[in-house]
Amino acid sequence: MRALNEYRPAVIGSYPTALAVLAGSRRRAACGSGRPGAFRAERLSPAAAERIKASFHCPLHDTYAASEFMGIAFDCRYGHLHLNADWVLLEPVDAALRPVPPGTPPIPPC
Repeated sequence: MRALNEYRPAVIGSYPTALAVLAGSRRRAACGSGRPGAFRAERLSPAAAERIKASFHCPLHDTYAASEFMGIAFDCRYGHLHLNADWVLLEPVDAALRPVPPGTPPIPPC
């Protein structure tokens, strides 16, 4: 935490589980007053999101990314994800990975 506070990053990009651990450490140490933006890369519970925002005193942004392309979608101030449609094309598929028509309900998560 000392090194992070000395570096004072403008943005911290991480998976929510790592951010939650970092937020807990920061809260316990009550250290630093920097306010980095924190970006996440996996689903995060609302409770954990609130703890991270409170610990870092900054907004927490949601993104949708893949190893093939990191900038698929970003959130807006209303909490909705917006596709970077000029950069990427998403194709809806069924469980067998066959294309489906637009508006087809998504595959339930595993």
